[in-house]
Amino acid sequence: MVKSEIKSGIKSGVVSIDSKLQNVLGDKTAKVFKEVFGYVTIEQLLHHYPRRYVMRGELTDISTLQQGEEVTILAEIAKVHLHRNGAKNILDVTVTDGKAKLHLTFFNQAWREKNLVVGKTGLFAGKVGSYKGKLQLSHPDYQLISEEENVEAEVAKFAGKYLPMYPATSKLPSWKIGQCIRTILDVIDEIEETLPEKYRGNLPTANQALRDIHLPESQNGATKALERLT
Repeated sequence: MVKSEIKSGIKSGVVSIDSKLQNVLGDKTAKVFKEVFGYVTIEQLLHHYPRRYVMRGELTDISTLQQGEEVTILAEIAKVHLHRNGAKNILDVTVTDGKAKLHLTFFNQAWREKNLVVGKTGLFAGKVGSYKGKLQLSHPDYQLISEEENVEAEVAKFAGKYLPMYPATSKLPSWKIGQCIRTILDVIDEIEETLPEKYRGNLPTANQALRDIHLPESQNGATKALERLT
């Protein structure tokens, strides 16, 4: 999540679907959602559905990466550099799989420097881009793996997830929309069901559908969630 903009200390179950976005995301982020999409409440943002999903695939060797492809890599952090470029602070992270290196870039997320530490191993997923002739992942999704964890098990869980791709703009890219929605789902109270069970059939409840459409375990789950919500 964008910790610098999201309010802390919010406990699960104390935020309702009618709450204002600023109560959870902070004034700055809420203002951008209002300017770009006209969203003011949590309900409006939760109904901003993904336009498609990308499934994290099998692990890819860094040396074989091609620009434009969606990839997942297992690599060790080799270098971390935080610097400024005008009004932006940029966190550049270099990772290696032992054979080649790849650059990860995070804009205005200096707080990630605390956990993206040299020597740590992690799984990194995103779309391969290029900057000044070097391949990179901008704002990749990632999961660090501790020494105590089973690497094969963590790879299986991480690589099998579906990543939602949202209608987005330069001010609110898909990755940031997803982070904000996940933050809300972590703290929101259970959403009241309005459709009687006899009419719902095998479709999920409203509460489950909103979670499944943003955090699906399968394509079928996402499809049923959309059917329930539309």
